[in-house]
Amino acid sequence: MPLGVNAPGGGGVPFEEVTRPLAPGSTLVLCTDGLVERPGTDIGARIDVLTHTVDAALKGAHTDPDTLDRAAERLIRTLIADTAVHDDDVTLLMIGVPAPDGTGADG
Repeated sequence: MPLGVNAPGGGGVPFEEVTRPLAPGSTLVLCTDGLVERPGTDIGARIDVLTHTVDAALKGAHTDPDTLDRAAERLIRTLIADTAVHDDDVTLLMIGVPAPDGTGADG
């Protein structure tokens, strides 16, 4: 679920708060709906594009800041056709947990 959806005025989507450890080599991606929501499109399909893009950008890669920055840039280029005319706020946070050998989950 995009960040802020349950904020006041955010639609009140039911959710359950849970705590889970992040496995070594995993990447946590958090974003607001401004990254994936477009009038006339299915938000579920746009979230699928986001997950496939993250998977392709990070498959076998190190979870270092430079790699995460490049993956974030790729996500924004893929999901926002023209940033100059994009009229919604976007927040994207990517947190990489290094594997013991310093690579990503599949490295």
